[in-house]
Amino acid sequence: QSEQEEEESEKTEDEKYEDFVNDIKWMAIVDGLAERFDITVENQEVMEYAQAMIRNEVSRIGMGDIGEDKVREYAANYLQDQNNFYKSLFTLKEDKVFKQIKSEVEFQVQEVTYNEFQQLMNPEQEGETEKAENNEQSE
Repeated sequence: QSEQEEEESEKTEDEKYEDFVNDIKWMAIVDGLAERFDITVENQEVMEYAQAMIRNEVSRIGMGDIGEDKVREYAANYLQDQNNFYKSLFTLKEDKVFKQIKSEVEFQVQEVTYNEFQQLMNPEQEGETEKAENNEQSE
């Protein structure tokens, strides 16, 4: 059993439902943005993505060069499972949406200390952090 499968089996039904709802929301957001940006993913792109995945996996496990015919065969078999096909399609669409957003948004890099970062990530804990720092200083 994989690590992800073990995590899934430990989740409660409520947690699984919440994950499902969040996944659906995220898919709707990506699909809406893809439509807004006129982004499409062609079947050939999905096949190329699957082939790249197969090449990476074969390389990772040290099988060496298995030849392009085998890569195409394995990729086609992988994509015959609708879940694998749609997961690959969505990953490509998501990537294109992010690239489009990055091309339209100006990013500003701001250096912060660790404590400032913690406060940005957990604003509700800001008061608790200050209390803890004051306690440390008074000791």
